[in-house]
Amino acid sequence: MVDEYYMFLHRDMPRQGPGSSLSTSIAAGLLPDRNYLSILDIGCGPGMQTIDLASLYPDSKINGLDYYSVFLDQLARSCNEKDIRNITATKGSMIELPFNPDSFDLVWSEAAIYIMGFEEGLKEWRRFLQQDGCLAVSELSWLLGRKPAKIESYWEDNYPDMNEIPANLSLIEKAGYRIKGVYVLPVKDWNTHYYDPLMNNMKKEEGKSLTEDQKDCLALEFLEIKMLREYSDYYSYVFYVMQKA
Repeated sequence: MVDEYYMFLHRDMPRQGPGSSLSTSIAAGLLPDRNYLSILDIGCGPGMQTIDLASLYPDSKINGLDYYSVFLDQLARSCNEKDIRNITATKGSMIELPFNPDSFDLVWSEAAIYIMGFEEGLKEWRRFLQQDGCLAVSELSWLLGRKPAKIESYWEDNYPDMNEIPANLSLIEKAGYRIKGVYVLPVKDWNTHYYDPLMNNMKKEEGKSLTEDQKDCLALEFLEIKMLREYSDYYSYVFYVMQKA
């Protein structure tokens, strides 16, 4: 029931995690300059960045994969509205990708690799890349070594595997990649297409008769937003762009 309510709160949003068209474009600019023809977007959600990739690489065939049909339906509607024909929406799990090894020259994933775990995702997704293929992922990361106890404790409870950028770069090299670039998402990337529409949905719940579980879910969402507003200097999503070595 809590999962259903969480999905209800996250309904009809342009994104299901921090990001923007500009940041997608900047991250793509860190890739080696070549024509990427086969692209996989893992955990694509409603597909805002998937559509951005279709614009950046009009000759490519793009597969947007997500576990939730409601998000894939949203992506399909957007493609129809914009007459985009080079995107295929696929329902599936990132843990067991329904593709053959060496299938893609670019694998993309925004604010989703944490589901697998950063290190595990790097290792597992590498085998789906063609020779010299590239991987671009955004991952929640600490920006400063010293941080207030309150925010450190919050993320220790919610995402204990969060690393600082240098530690993630070491994991990337250990997993068999060459690092091509790093880009820290600005605070506005959390708000414009993610927290702002989420807050609008949550405000519609005010005054409703909610179960205790629903109240707890709502409180956790408000707390997450509050933490960013107070401690945005200390963490953000970071794009890590790399090439298969």
